[in-house]
Amino acid sequence: MINNFLVGGVERLILDIISSLDKDKYDIKVVTILGSGTLEVKFRELEIPIYFAGIASFFPKKLPFKLFWLLIAPIILLRITFFLLKSKPDVVVSSLYQADVLGMIAAKIVGVKKRILIQHDIVQFNNLIRFVKKKFALKFSTQIVSISETVKNFLIKYFEVKSEKIITIYNGIDYKYFKKGMKLIPDLDAPVIGVIGRLEEIKGQIYVLKAMKILKDKNNLSPTVLLAGDGALRGNLEKYVIENNLNNIKFLGSVDDVPDFLSKVDVIVIPSLSEGFGLVVLEGLVSGKAIIASDIEVMQELIKEKENGLLFESQNSNSLAEVLFEVLNNKKLREELQKGVISFSEQNKSIFDIYEVSKNYQNLFIS
Repeated sequence: MINNFLVGGVERLILDIISSLDKDKYDIKVVTILGSGTLEVKFRELEIPIYFAGIASFFPKKLPFKLFWLLIAPIILLRITFFLLKSKPDVVVSSLYQADVLGMIAAKIVGVKKRILIQHDIVQFNNLIRFVKKKFALKFSTQIVSISETVKNFLIKYFEVKSEKIITIYNGIDYKYFKKGMKLIPDLDAPVIGVIGRLEEIKGQIYVLKAMKILKDKNNLSPTVLLAGDGALRGNLEKYVIENNLNNIKFLGSVDDVPDFLSKVDVIVIPSLSEGFGLVVLEGLVSGKAIIASDIEVMQELIKEKENGLLFESQNSNSLAEVLFEVLNNKKLREELQKGVISFSEQNKSIFDIYEVSKNYQNLFIS
């Protein structure tokens, strides 16, 4: 059970897990709560049944979401309940708030014995929404998967979930696929910087743009920056670039072929204000990029300072500019970081390769 088929880390992880499952051993069905999305095509290619419990298209942006949700949630819950009664699943797995709440309630009503909720983020809610998720989604689940220790700590502290109910299974990526993103000849003299993610406030791209302005004004440096992704803030970010004559920054929009994008860059900057995990880190590590990330808790789980990346103070453009200056002006450091990321990704392949991650989920399903 997922919210929709929009392009995001959660949806990609679910797609990868399903792709790795043995279809002879598992009868898989996907239920969406809030419509479709561009990834529906990829799910369709797996030739598994898809059931739209809510609308069967893209969510209509003109509708106020909260009002729409209040009106349609009871109907969706009934539809999910009847679907589960008919299909009689042994296991129900949910991801993201709406799917978690309605999916776990319906599975509990029907009597599904194994109800697994995957917690992907560390987002805090208002008191009502927090209460609903805690009392219905989390309480009604029989097992909770956290995608990092950061998320596990969040579940314990914020939602007061007992630690023994939580199992940590790190997110994973297809190593073979993302190795295509390696540059045959890394540009160590004029490194290209890449930033990838939704253009939303929580992803922090504005701090990269401000850091570029600092580098230009203070150090006369204007490295090429490729910014992949789309979102509500694109107009504001493009306006900032134009107003400050940052002609070195290029907006690419949504990118379907991530390895192709990665093959064009040498350094990945991840300026997120908050993440439950951050698949971009793994993608950068496997494709051999020097990683620069904000020092939020989950990045500290993945990045070892000056071994496989560098950290800067979150929401601090001056701190990011200082780290970028060091990387751009120290060819030896860039070489060491690129060697370090490849070494780290290979040493941790058993944890982060999607095929190993899927084995962990399969063990959970049948245990």
